[in-house]
Amino acid sequence: MSSPAALLQMKHAQAASESLPESTQTAPQVDEAPVSSLTEESTSISAPVSADEEASSATLVDEIAQPVEPTPKKVDLNDNKLFPSLVSISSSPISWGPSSAKNASTSTWAKPSNGSFMQAVKSTSTQLTFIIDDEQQQNLAKGELFKIFAKIQANLNVKVESTYSGATKKRTFLLNGPIDNVATAKKELIRQLTKPTKITFQIPSKLRSTVIGSGGRTLKPIIESTSVRIDIARESETGDDEDTLLTEDEELFGKSLTVTIEGDIQGCSDAKAKIMDIVNENTKSLNVKVPVSEKVRPFAASEISKLTFGDDVEVTCPEGSTKVSSIIISGPREGVVEARNAIKSLLVNLDNEVVVEERDIPKHLHQFLNSDKVFEASNVVVEIPDADEAITKVKFIGLKANISNGVAVAKQLTSEYFVDNLDLSKSHGGNYQHAKNLTAYLKYTKYFEALSSEHGVQVTAPTYKNLASSDSKSVNISFSASKDEQDIIKKARKDLVDTVNKIAPNFIRVITDIESFIFPKIDNTVAVENEVSIVPLGSLAGITNILLLVIQQNDDEFLPSAEQIQERLDNTDKSLAKVRALVQDLIAEVIETPAEDQKHLEGNTLKVLLNKYEPDTIEIKLHQNAEGASEDEIYLRGYQSEIKKAIGEIKQLIEDVKNYEEASKYNTTIDFPTQYLSRLIGQKGSHLSEIQDEFNVRIDVANDDQAKNENTDIKLTGLKSNVDECIKKVQQLAKKWADEKTVVVNVEQKYRRQLIGPNGIYANRLQDKYGVKLQFSNSEEKNGTVVIRGPSRGVAKVEEEIKQLVEYEKENGFVESVTVPVEALSRIIGKNGDNINDISVETGVQIRSKTSQEEAKKSGTAEFELTGSKAGIKEAKATITKMADRIANSTTETIDVDPKWYRNLIGPNGLTMREIIVKAGGSEDDRDFRRFIQIPHRNSDSKTIICEGDKKVVEKIIKAITKIVADLESITEDFVEIPKKQHRLIVGTGGLVRRGIEEEFKVRVNVPRQDVESDKIVVKGKPDDIAMAIAKIQALTAGKDSKKENM
Repeated sequence: MSSPAALLQMKHAQAASESLPESTQTAPQVDEAPVSSLTEESTSISAPVSADEEASSATLVDEIAQPVEPTPKKVDLNDNKLFPSLVSISSSPISWGPSSAKNASTSTWAKPSNGSFMQAVKSTSTQLTFIIDDEQQQNLAKGELFKIFAKIQANLNVKVESTYSGATKKRTFLLNGPIDNVATAKKELIRQLTKPTKITFQIPSKLRSTVIGSGGRTLKPIIESTSVRIDIARESETGDDEDTLLTEDEELFGKSLTVTIEGDIQGCSDAKAKIMDIVNENTKSLNVKVPVSEKVRPFAASEISKLTFGDDVEVTCPEGSTKVSSIIISGPREGVVEARNAIKSLLVNLDNEVVVEERDIPKHLHQFLNSDKVFEASNVVVEIPDADEAITKVKFIGLKANISNGVAVAKQLTSEYFVDNLDLSKSHGGNYQHAKNLTAYLKYTKYFEALSSEHGVQVTAPTYKNLASSDSKSVNISFSASKDEQDIIKKARKDLVDTVNKIAPNFIRVITDIESFIFPKIDNTVAVENEVSIVPLGSLAGITNILLLVIQQNDDEFLPSAEQIQERLDNTDKSLAKVRALVQDLIAEVIETPAEDQKHLEGNTLKVLLNKYEPDTIEIKLHQNAEGASEDEIYLRGYQSEIKKAIGEIKQLIEDVKNYEEASKYNTTIDFPTQYLSRLIGQKGSHLSEIQDEFNVRIDVANDDQAKNENTDIKLTGLKSNVDECIKKVQQLAKKWADEKTVVVNVEQKYRRQLIGPNGIYANRLQDKYGVKLQFSNSEEKNGTVVIRGPSRGVAKVEEEIKQLVEYEKENGFVESVTVPVEALSRIIGKNGDNINDISVETGVQIRSKTSQEEAKKSGTAEFELTGSKAGIKEAKATITKMADRIANSTTETIDVDPKWYRNLIGPNGLTMREIIVKAGGSEDDRDFRRFIQIPHRNSDSKTIICEGDKKVVEKIIKAITKIVADLESITEDFVEIPKKQHRLIVGTGGLVRRGIEEEFKVRVNVPRQDVESDKIVVKGKPDDIAMAIAKIQALTAGKDSKKENM
C-alpha cells in the first residue's frame, strides 16, 4: 500500500503531467496560500505509484521546490477525473425543477445533491483526500497550520497530511483514521482553514414557513448541525413587480424568495442541501395552471386529448363555453413538467392554425344558429352579434380546414325553419310607443315564453334596450317553426294579436321621474292589491329611467271602465311617493384616478369593495363621470349615508392602488381549523383558487407538520381591504362547516322516485329551502339511503320532512294501472292536459302515461299508471273508465236549424238548452256537458247544430230540437182588442200576470206600450194555445170597467 506522501505525490503528478512537457516535470512549490474552492473524493489507496510519479511530487509538507514556467496548455481544474468535485458553490441564481429542454439536466430542486463521502472498502479505518483552492484558504502561518493538524489528530485520532501545488493553485489534504471520525475531521479542517463565505439561492415563497417550521423547529437543527447563519427573506423584501415576467421555475412553483447562508464553505453547502431536500420533498406533486387564450380555448380539450401523459398526471381543460382561462395539470412533478411543456407547445401551434372568417347571414336567421350544434358537428365556434346590434356578419372560428364544414352546418340549420314577423307598432292605430311599452310588459311577464310553449313555436321579441331606446320605431315579433309546421304559427300569431288588442293605451302609464338606481327599493304591495304590474324597463335596459305601470287583465274578467283603470293606476302611482323621496338622498362623487391605476380596481377588487355595502345602495363606475365616459375618473353614486362611508375607503383603496406594488404585499396570518382544511382547499385546490380569484388575494396554507394541531396557519396576502373581506369569508366557512351535520336516512327504494321528484324538483326544493346537500343511493342498490349534509338545523328539518313524506307515500303509494282505448285518449287527457290534471287534483292521485303515442296507435290502447291512496285510485280509475266508456258509446250528430230559432233553443241564460239536455238524460256535472249541444256563434252563417255525447242522450236531444223547431215554425199570431185602460189588468204588477199567461199557454203576449194609442193585444203561438190565451185575457177583463163605474 502506498504511503500518504506517495498519494499526495501522485495527485500533484497527475495535474503537473498535463500542464508541463514530460522532459520538464518538476516538483511543485509548497507555500501557504488562500483556499478558493474545495472538492473531495473518498478513496482507499491500493494501486502502486510509479517512480516517475513519485519524482514529480514533494514527499514532505514543508518542502519547497522552484516553480517552472508552464506551457500554454492549461490544467483543467474542472476535470472530474483529476479532481472529483466534492462541493460546488455558485452565487448565480439557482433554478429548480426539471429543465424544459428535452435532454437538459434537471434543476437543484428536482434532484437533491448526493453525499460526497463514499466508503469503497469495508474497514475500521479509511483514507480521504480533498482539495482546497488557494483563493478560499485563510492566510495562516505554517505553525498555526500544524497546530490545527495536531489538535485534530489528538482529538479525533485522524492523521492529517497536506501539500500544495503551485501549478494547480490547490492544496491537497490526506486524512487517515477511523471511519466515523474522518468526515468530522474534514469538516473541522474546512471550518478552520477556509475564509467565511456567503451563498444565495431561491426557494418558492409558499414554502418559507415549511422550511422554517413552527417556532423555527425545522431550521434550527440545520443551523446547529452546520454552524452557519441562515436568512430567509420575507416576500415584501423581494421587490417583485406583478408585471415582471415569471421564470420557468416560478411558473411551476410560484414566486420565489432569496435564502442567504453565511459560514464556512462546507457548512454552507450542507445547509443548502438540507434546505433543498425539504423543498424537493414538498414539490413532489404539482398543480400547475397553463393559460389558454379565448381564441384557442374551445379547441384545446379535443387537441389535448390526443396527447399522452405520464402515469397519475391529470389534465383538466376548460369548457369552450366557460370563461375559465387556464388548463390545470396535476400529478407527479416530472410528469407535470413534461405535460406542461407539451401542452404549451400545442397551444402555440393551435394559436397559429386557428383562423377567423366572417359570413353575411340575415339578422332574422341568427336565432337558429345553434352554436353548440355547429361546434359538435364541425369543431367550429360561431360568434353571433348581439340582438341589439344591426350587424349581420357572423364569425366562424376554427381550423382552416374545418371552416367550410361549419358554414355548411349553419346553412342547414337555418334552412330548416320558417319565419313570420308581426310588427306590433301598427297596433292601436300605429301607436308605436304604446307597442314598445306593451311588448316590454309581455316580455317581463314571460308571456312570450308561455306562448312559445303552448304552440310549440319560437317567439322572439326585441331586447329591453331596443324597447327603451328612443331611436327604435318598430316592434318586430318573430315566429319561427319547422317548415312542416307553418300552420301553428298562425294560431300563435292570432293569440298574440288578441292579447295586444285587449291592452289599450290607457292600460299603461309611463313614469320617468324616478331614477332607475332606486327601482330595487320599490314596494309593490299596493300594485298587487290594485292588480297592476310594475315593469322596471330602465334598469332592465340599462338606459333611461322608464318605469311602466300596467293594468293586469284576466281572460275570465270583464274589461274595467276608464274610471276604474285611472283609479288603479293612480293608487299605484301614489304608492311610489316614498321611493320618490329617496331621490333627494342620492348624491354623486367623481374621483380623479389615472386609467392605469384603475386597472387594479377592475374585476373582483371592485366587487369586494361593493360587497361591504347593502345591495343597491351604491354604484361605482370606472372610467366615467356624470356625463359619460371619462378615462381618468371614477363615478360614485348612491345614498348619501352610504357614499360618505364609501368615499374614505375608496380613496384609501385608490392610494393603495397607486402604490400597488407595496400595498398588495400586505399580509396577515389567521388560524383555521385543521379538520376543515381539505374542504377549504378543495379538489386539486379548486375551492381555494375560487376564493383567491373572488377576493384577488393569495392564500398560503402552512404545510409543515400541523396535522396534529387543532388549527393551521393560513397566510393571506393582497390589498388590505381585500384581505379583510377574504378573512370574513374564510371565517364564515369555518363557522358554517363547524355547524355542519351529516345524517343518513334509510329509505325503501320504491319511494326514491317520489322523494326526488320529476327532474329532481322535490330534492332541489329541500336543498334550496334548507341549504343542505342530498345524496341518494343508486337505484340499483337493494337498501336505499339518503345522505343529508348541511347546517345542523337544516339537516334536522330535511330529515323530518323526508320521514313525513315516506310515511305519506306508504299510505298513498299504492299503484294501479288503467287501460283505455286510443280513441278516447285525447278526450281523457284534454287540451293541454286539463282533463287528466283535473282528475288528478280531485282524487289526489298521481297519473302518469305509460304508453307513447306510437305504441298506442299500434296497439289500439293506452295505459295510465295511478299512484295514490286506495280510495283515490278507485275514484280516479272509475272516472277515467266512465269517460272511456262514454266516449266509446258516444256519437256525433248534426241538425240544420234556421239561425232565427237559436235564441229560442238557448233560452234566457241558457235555461232552455240545459232543460233539453237534462230531460234527454245528460248531467250538468258531466265534463262534456257543453258538447251535447254546440250552437254556432251569434254572427255565424252556419245552420248546423252539433250534438256530441252518449248515443241515447244525443238521440233524444235531436228529437227534442226537431220538435221545438217544428213548433216554432208552426207558430202564428192573432189579436184581441181590449180597451187601453184595461191593459194594466193583463200586464199585472211587474208583468206578473202576462208572464203567467205565457207560461201557462206557451205563447208570447205583446201589450202596446203606454205611449202607443192601440187596443190590440197580439198573441203568438200555436193556434190552439192562442185561442186559450185570448179566452183567458177576455175573462180577466170582462166586466171590469162596468163594475168600477157602478161603484
